[in-house]
Amino acid sequence: MATMVPGRKAPQRASNKGNSTGVVPLTKSEVIRVTSAEAQLEPFQDEKLEIYCREHDDIAASFQEAREGRGVLAKLYDQRNKEILDRLVAMRSKSDKEAKMNLDQLKDFCKEFVDTVAERKKAWKQKFVGS
Repeated sequence: MATMVPGRKAPQRASNKGNSTGVVPLTKSEVIRVTSAEAQLEPFQDEKLEIYCREHDDIAASFQEAREGRGVLAKLYDQRNKEILDRLVAMRSKSDKEAKMNLDQLKDFCKEFVDTVAERKKAWKQKFVGS
């Protein structure tokens, strides 16, 4: 007796013999392959569930790898952010230092200008008073 597989197309000679069920018998090599695969299964073993679990584990590993990659990127972004903030602080302190130096020079110039104008005004008044 041949093993029948549902959904398999019947060969020409089987359909001619009046096989109305649509089930085609397996060849000897196919039966051997199927029975050996079946023999390797343990009781209550579900191949589809095992494949699903394997794929689920692979996906979980991929997601974990992506999380670790994002962690590395976050550290890199934090490092760059700190570097930029340090540069900004250095630039601000440099500009403040230069602005203070310019302000001090301007104050010195202003004092010198006021003193010079006061002396010239005094000299001009003495010139007209003395004449």
